[in-house]
Amino acid sequence: MNVKVNNPYLISFTAGGLLYEEFISLYPYLNDAKINSISDEIKTNVLLQTNSQAARQRIIQEVKKRYHSVNKIAFSDFDAFNQNEQKIFLFYTCLKTYSIIFDFIFDVVVEKWLSRDIDVNAGDVLYFLDKKTSNHLEIDQWTATTKQKVATVMIRMLKEVGILRDAKIMALDASDAYWHNFVKIGEPWFLQACLLNKERRDQISHV
Repeated sequence: MNVKVNNPYLISFTAGGLLYEEFISLYPYLNDAKINSISDEIKTNVLLQTNSQAARQRIIQEVKKRYHSVNKIAFSDFDAFNQNEQKIFLFYTCLKTYSIIFDFIFDVVVEKWLSRDIDVNAGDVLYFLDKKTSNHLEIDQWTATTKQKVATVMIRMLKEVGILRDAKIMALDASDAYWHNFVKIGEPWFLQACLLNKERRDQISHV
């Protein structure tokens, strides 16, 4: 997947991280026939059961954004996945939607994993942001509070999906058949993002 160097970083994922529970609640809308009417939930609050209308609106916007960032057919199997597989799939939608997360995973997490440095924390995100400022001038406009929020939520997402456990980086685990779904839709890069080693990736590619 190509990410444009000067494409401004979107950081609206800070509204809720991985949003696993929210995606589960809103699953009836996750198809092309209903996704455009998902905004009705902002007013009705039937599925989310979130008191704040402003919070519901932010969640709905994020769900729509992530839904539209991937092949819609990919969501057709979501309900059949187990919880671990669902979280990994939602992580995939985040990498497809937010180039800042994609870049952090490959520039920092994957590189650390390959060099056997398995410690990652919010400080690594802040250092990553500092290095990216030359190509992403918008970062200079962010307040210290915004940068800290980006760092905090990004680390939380890694914990939610399971890449970060007990403050250590770990490869995600799922069946070869599950991983092969990403190969079939032309997204084999995602296996490396989930820290599968080359031998396993090659094996899955030939399933």
